[in-house]
Amino acid sequence: MNVEEQVRGALESVALATQPEERGAYQRFLRRRARRGRIQAAVVAVLLLGLLAGAVVLPGQLRRPPVMAGATGSPTVDVTAFQWGWRFAYAGARVHANGGVGRTPELVVPAGQPVHVRLHSDDVVHSFSVPSLRFERQALPGRVTEFDLTVAEVGTYPGRCGTYCGLAHTEMPFLIRAMPREAFSRWLQATANAAVGPITLQGRLLTGRSWSSATVRGRLLVVAVTASWCGPCRSDQGTLNHVADAYQAKGVRFLAVATQDTRPHARAFARTSRITYPVLLDPSGTIAQRLQVTAIPVTFVLDHDGRIAVRLEGQSAQRTLSARLDALLSGKAAKQPP
Repeated sequence: MNVEEQVRGALESVALATQPEERGAYQRFLRRRARRGRIQAAVVAVLLLGLLAGAVVLPGQLRRPPVMAGATGSPTVDVTAFQWGWRFAYAGARVHANGGVGRTPELVVPAGQPVHVRLHSDDVVHSFSVPSLRFERQALPGRVTEFDLTVAEVGTYPGRCGTYCGLAHTEMPFLIRAMPREAFSRWLQATANAAVGPITLQGRLLTGRSWSSATVRGRLLVVAVTASWCGPCRSDQGTLNHVADAYQAKGVRFLAVATQDTRPHARAFARTSRITYPVLLDPSGTIAQRLQVTAIPVTFVLDHDGRIAVRLEGQSAQRTLSARLDALLSGKAAKQPP
């Protein structure tokens, strides 16, 4: 359309609007157009306000820490990653599941109910990853990452470390097993009851003769899980020797468990470290696995009934172990944390 046609159209509109019979219709048309314009402007304004609110509120929601569980009675589990495995500990229940190279631990949860997880790392950055649940959180050394995990359906879900953490990174699988809530409650109670029961350690000593912890039932038994290939174990042995010298005279018995070790290496370690108490061989790691050991050194104290009363992980200080033994000998062990 050229300029002449545009001018002619405008003049015709003016002429039409000035005719008495068409003036009312033309005014109504203008009012409808203005009203439609106002509605469109209002819709655009609402959309812009919605987008602005989303831009301001949504990042805050994403950064908001997960709601803490506990008030609803949900279980709390401490999940610890280490090179190379996982340790699951149910708060307040003395229930543990441990894994390492060649052992896949299982995290049992109630289906459809949130489980509060406190995620730890003993050494480097790991990742708690469950691909089938599209879920992943990083485990950072020196920091606790807390979140709620809900598995909606009953079933078994494989997990792994999703962040490269060293040579055996691929040897860190775990399983999440979701069961009905009532079944989970029964499982947790039964497992907790079994965990506090007496245990019997048995096998062959370095001397070749059979040995069982049942022979020292009625006395306190300190069990040090160690190995010749473990540097911290060698440096910690002097402390254990001092404690053994002081407490064997009080009736406390001591035992070293040489786990995943050969007889010649264990014998050389016992000789150079001057271990004066029995050394039980555990070449396959079966005893360590039964004690839910994932890293050594670790020291246990079995009470007079053969139940685990004390567990000290890492290089145990002489003062700490001595204080626990004094409490058990005096009958004040109930006041001591396990």
